[in-house]
Amino acid sequence: MPRMTRRERRKTKRTTSTSQPIIPIKVEKKEDKQDYTHRGNRGKFFNWYGKNLKKMMILPLIMVVFAIVMIIFQTATTGSFVNKGISLTGGQTITVTHEGLDATLVETTLRQEYPAADIGVRVLSEFGTQKGLIIESSLDAPLDGILQIMMQWVPDVKENYSVETIGSSLSEGFFREILIALLIAFIFMSIVVFVLFRTLWPSLAIIAAALGDMIFAVAIINLFGIKLSTAGIAALLMLIGYSVDTDILLTTRILRAKRGDFLERTKKAMATGLTMTGTALGVVIVGLIFAESDVLRQIFTILLIGLIADLPFTWIQNVTILKIYMDKKSKKSKG
Repeated sequence: MPRMTRRERRKTKRTTSTSQPIIPIKVEKKEDKQDYTHRGNRGKFFNWYGKNLKKMMILPLIMVVFAIVMIIFQTATTGSFVNKGISLTGGQTITVTHEGLDATLVETTLRQEYPAADIGVRVLSEFGTQKGLIIESSLDAPLDGILQIMMQWVPDVKENYSVETIGSSLSEGFFREILIALLIAFIFMSIVVFVLFRTLWPSLAIIAAALGDMIFAVAIINLFGIKLSTAGIAALLMLIGYSVDTDILLTTRILRAKRGDFLERTKKAMATGLTMTGTALGVVIVGLIFAESDVLRQIFTILLIGLIADLPFTWIQNVTILKIYMDKKSKKSKG
């Protein structure tokens, strides 16, 4: 038998390989077999939570109605939607440096002497030790008269005091400018939310939650007679940020996550969001316990009220709006 050349061997190999039938390889597509059913005690809670979302909407609705009624009542009785402190109405702040003074006794005495004036007395302390008193009063109470009364407890009061006076017109203009700044901040926040999500109802849900936090905080301030200062306005500005971050987290998870059903996405967002809120609440509570400055106390108080109010506004109101939106979107895609 004659030997085959190299070219003939290549030709033979090529013909035999092409003559063999091509067997298609079936590639099995791996399915996402993750179980999204909610089991255990936590699963029972989320199943109940999902079924009763619309019923729970009564809580944020009651909070909003209560806040609006309180603000309307405050405006009708005082002419202003919030109790304003001396820094926002105008008046004088007198600091008397003398240890051992009774703030309650001094305030009672001054109010009896000047019943028409708005007077408040608080303790000036340093590292837990009283260093004196801070007397805040409207201009109806004259400075000389207050110092004359203080001489019965501090004979050399005229050598141990300082005074800061704010005119009513100046403070009124300042309050107006602060409100404009607050409104501008809220408008820019709304624009950012609309640009980020580009959908109407989820964006409106975020804005509604932030607005609910603010008006509820103002209502509670009015209820307890807390006089809002410039620091309190700053705390309301901070509330916008604290509210929006959890709402954006929730909305991003619901709209953009591709795995899991609605409740599974909500559960993951809630785990992160509640951790954030819980951490902030812990810091605020510690601040309230140890802060000696009334300015810091007012900031922490407003933040505490707003953070607690944010829980139902985010995890009930916002979730309900998003669920209705997602259900309608799902029906449209199927139809």
